[in-house]
Amino acid sequence: MIDNKAFYSISSGLYLLSSTYNEHSSACLINTFLQVASHPKRVMISLNKDNYTHELVDQSHVFHVSVLSCQVNMDFIRNFGFQSGKDSDKFAGYSTDLDSLGNKYIKDYVVSDFVLKVVDTLDLGSHDLYLAEVIEAKISADDEVLTYEYYQKVLKGTTPPKAASYTTDKKIGYRCPICGYIEEVEILPEGFVCPICQAPGTIFEKIG
Repeated sequence: MIDNKAFYSISSGLYLLSSTYNEHSSACLINTFLQVASHPKRVMISLNKDNYTHELVDQSHVFHVSVLSCQVNMDFIRNFGFQSGKDSDKFAGYSTDLDSLGNKYIKDYVVSDFVLKVVDTLDLGSHDLYLAEVIEAKISADDEVLTYEYYQKVLKGTTPPKAASYTTDKKIGYRCPICGYIEEVEILPEGFVCPICQAPGTIFEKIG
């Protein structure tokens, strides 16, 4: 038996991964970022193959990871976690810069930054695992790091369907068609709005 809820107890952070290829840039949220060697310094991340950011990393073989601060708000989460970079400019309205490998990255709500170059790739099925060499690393702010537990328990965030930790446990209630948030109730109260993206309850889909 596999209890999908057990995977939520695995400690991890919430990170913003961005990549640029042929002047096309995108970014997405990930909770898979781990240092795996010290000499040379190497890390690994996994990306859903359906993500537009995955397409850019696969072509450029470089990417940027920003460790996020607890000061991040849900507008930021919704922008980078629940929409595609193919459909919108996710960077609009945020302070940005280019790193030494040409990746566009966000400067808001960031504790530290890593500039990375892919050295190997492993096909995991729904995701690709990227082993990368750390080219640069810096501290950007003295803030508390955003953990996935904080995101779920304090910010009441949900897991995007393309995340590595996404599960399909059957639930009864109503799902927001915009961000995927599920309100587990028999009937939505009058005037209900999504706590994640502020969508009206009138567009929620009944599930279960």
